[in-house]
Amino acid sequence: MMVDRENTGDLYNEEPIIRYDVLIKAENGETMEMSFESNDFNLYPKPAGSFNYPLHGETFNVRYLETNPEAFVIVTDDNSHYSKQSKCEKMLRELNNSKNKHGFDSENTSFRENYRKAIANYLEFDCIEDSQTKGFYIQEMSKLEQHLK
Repeated sequence: MMVDRENTGDLYNEEPIIRYDVLIKAENGETMEMSFESNDFNLYPKPAGSFNYPLHGETFNVRYLETNPEAFVIVTDDNSHYSKQSKCEKMLRELNNSKNKHGFDSENTSFRENYRKAIANYLEFDCIEDSQTKGFYIQEMSKLEQHLK
């Protein structure tokens, strides 16, 4: 679980280095207090875009060396809340990208199909929590499918 974060005052490639304090529950049930810094890049598998670490209070899964638990990575492709949120953020970027392209040229078949697929993926992965937004995208997909016929 992410417990705290603090700016160290140092920079890496002109970006501030953030220190994260976490609690990790070992396989034997022991809770360990650990910390890492944003320039450790300890997300695995490595995200395609930026490194977004878990938020304060958020739980996540780790992998670590049994003989050296301080050498851990945060798992980005499992079923944890953090992983799901990361996947939803990526899907939302893809959805917005395809929506903008479709908005620019709604007659472009490729843009229309990519937008439809992005909506379908976003809905299928259950990223939308409010019913109004979900309803909007269901209607959008229906319109796109009507136009494809």
